[in-house]
Amino acid sequence: MRSMLAREAAWFVFVAQALGCGSASSGTPSATPDSGLETPEAGNASAPGKDGGEGAFDASNAEAASSLVEGGLAGDADDAGASAARAWIMGYYASWDELANGGVYALSSIDWDALTHIAAAFYIPDGNGGWTSDSFDATTAAALISAAHAHGKKALASIGGSDSGAGFEGSSGSANLPAFLANLQSLITMGYDGLDIDWEGGNLTTAQDQALETSLIGSLRTKNPSAILTMTAGYENENLLDDLTFYGTLIAELDRLNLMTYGMSGAWQGGTVGTLLLCIGT
Repeated sequence: MRSMLAREAAWFVFVAQALGCGSASSGTPSATPDSGLETPEAGNASAPGKDGGEGAFDASNAEAASSLVEGGLAGDADDAGASAARAWIMGYYASWDELANGGVYALSSIDWDALTHIAAAFYIPDGNGGWTSDSFDATTAAALISAAHAHGKKALASIGGSDSGAGFEGSSGSANLPAFLANLQSLITMGYDGLDIDWEGGNLTTAQDQALETSLIGSLRTKNPSAILTMTAGYENENLLDDLTFYGTLIAELDRLNLMTYGMSGAWQGGTVGTLLLCIGT
């Protein structure tokens, strides 16, 4: 699991804000970061699908994600200020990167000026309502939360990652859901500002997974109306369009829908793949 997550963490991901997402909670940053990262031009973010993984920023596993502003990309200079004010740049920090855990990218090396949010990757569902043994460790979590808040940034706990679907399915079922929700709540209690749900894969049907995801997201929002709540979705192939209405049913509960568009191209292709921008309205 760890090697697969580390491999997937080598990709860059753009994050798109769905229309109306920002109203679910207080997740919008109060200050505009001087990130040095450009908001992606039209065509550099893709539509969501069910599959995908996690990406990384620069040479580390701290993933950079630049969001599209509400209503789409700014089209002229008059919109530039408003676009910057709504910027959302989130990085994923893997616990195994910390030097104390044998990594090569110390938490102290994070460029906080380049981010508005940081996500701890990952807390991996074990299928019984708890976490696998290789999930994000408590010591690094406390340090990450403290550093984020000291720099005026929001810290999220990212739940799942590559091939986490089966663990989500077991933990989100009726027998284990109470324990799972309690463990998720404990992450908020320890200081995280919110949760990032990265449900990937699984053994059930799409309809069954969507029912479990709907129940989980609804329960989390009901219990934590002011917490930041984000969810990942894979890229969309515009030649083989999927039924995306499911995401529309969840969007009112989410602050961001993160689109993992880096999966649209890679070393197996000889050129850059054009991507499709899709904003889902409520």
